[in-house]
Amino acid sequence: MKVVVVSIDALIYEDLEYFAGMNNMKGYLSKAHICKKVVPIYPTFTYPCHASIMTGCYANKTGVYHNCSFPEKRWLWENSFVKVPTLFDVAKKAGLKTASVCWPVTGGADIDFLVPEAWGETEADDPAPVFKRLCSEKGYKYFSRHKDLLDWMRTPGMDLFASACFCDIMRENDVDLGFVHFSYLDHQRHKNGYESKRNLEALRFIDERMGEVFSVLKEDTEVIVLGDHGQRDFSSFFCLQRAVDELGFGDAIKIHTSSFSAQVYLDGIKEKEAMDVLTRIGAIHPGVIECIFSKAEAAEKYHLEGGFSFVVEACDGINFTDNGSFGMLYPSGSSHAAHGYLPEKGPFPPLCMKNKRLIEPWCRSVDIAPTVMSLFGLQMPCDGRALDLA
Repeated sequence: MKVVVVSIDALIYEDLEYFAGMNNMKGYLSKAHICKKVVPIYPTFTYPCHASIMTGCYANKTGVYHNCSFPEKRWLWENSFVKVPTLFDVAKKAGLKTASVCWPVTGGADIDFLVPEAWGETEADDPAPVFKRLCSEKGYKYFSRHKDLLDWMRTPGMDLFASACFCDIMRENDVDLGFVHFSYLDHQRHKNGYESKRNLEALRFIDERMGEVFSVLKEDTEVIVLGDHGQRDFSSFFCLQRAVDELGFGDAIKIHTSSFSAQVYLDGIKEKEAMDVLTRIGAIHPGVIECIFSKAEAAEKYHLEGGFSFVVEACDGINFTDNGSFGMLYPSGSSHAAHGYLPEKGPFPPLCMKNKRLIEPWCRSVDIAPTVMSLFGLQMPCDGRALDLA
């Protein structure tokens, strides 16, 4: 059994209609069995979602509840941030050979051929020292071979690099379980809006990358294509930190934004007083804050826990931002869509499998890892369950 998992960042079910008419995904989708609705975790942010997909656990167990740490705002590249076993750990323990390229939160993991998602600290920096530290020894060879394709953290360079590394790894080695992550569609959705028809260029680009992946795989390889989250359109930015500052609580209440939601950290202020401040902001700026979850409510309803005391969900059309230099509330400008919202809102990513029939019409992202491992006859210790397959 050989299994390859392809994550197309921000892929939604509606995209499949357009992929079905493109050169490479057309053949795959004509045979694929599709679960139309995968409910992600909260917040619907790339790193928490990918940590959930590879562990089968919610953020309260993975320890990954944002793309970046707080207050440092440092990207969570390293697998050491993940507090539970991943499917790579289970696979390695069973003697399987593993590979992962540009999958978030895998840096330094025990993966045979590992090229994680990372980049130079600044645009001008050579990324080699970062990748030397985070890649596996065998993976670093492929980074070195294709590093000239990288354009810092930008796409499409990152996806060209991901495809080149992954395809060479799969072509040259006997890998049992391989993962690869493509980001270009997500980046383009942020600029163009969430609708599929606005992102045909990005879909065609991903179709080309999928053609490269298909070309190096054996016919009987189980290819799983999925998304991590959707996106929703918005029209305005709101700087919640500036609103807190203007009420005089900037030293005591700190905001870590995740686009359509925000995590609220407290320092020297009681939770009741902080809740009063957040509620007051909602009253002063109607149409901005949809709801406020206490720490206990976030944990109970969404399995979301961290160092924060509250989670604030934005109203439709509002994106929380750290940038208050243009005012507290201002038009979105060239940005049109984002994620980070409550997982039940959608649009939803699909789960596609080439050979096995997905019986259930919907699932959760935490069900993916145990389902993948069930293909090898292995079990995952996690929050999800293996889906029924035929």
